[in-house]
Amino acid sequence: MLPSSSEFLPAEERTCTKNNSMASLRLNEASFIASLMPKKEIGADRFIESHPTYDGRGVIIAIFDSGIDPAASGLQVTSDRKPKIIDILDCTGSGDVDTSKVVKVDADGYIAGAS
Repeated sequence: MLPSSSEFLPAEERTCTKNNSMASLRLNEASFIASLMPKKEIGADRFIESHPTYDGRGVIIAIFDSGIDPAASGLQVTSDRKPKIIDILDCTGSGDVDTSKVVKVDADGYIAGAS
């Protein structure tokens, strides 16, 4: 479980200027991610502790979206180790790359038309 955004960073992980200005404060990856999910602030941490099996087990959800990353770690397995993604159907054609045309690099190392 990720820490809540209300949990403070240890002193060695804080980054401030000499005068302790907050203008240069940088979040590390864990504290940034935690700030996106304020569990303590909304009471979700207490709810999860009170109801550990209320995590969506047995529920199937269909997602109609213009694109997801099926390789994202949060989309791999459920809390009871079942696959989260049952099927993917891409009807958009976006992301399809025509690899049938063979092109050569010019004398300067460029491929015409490629960005």
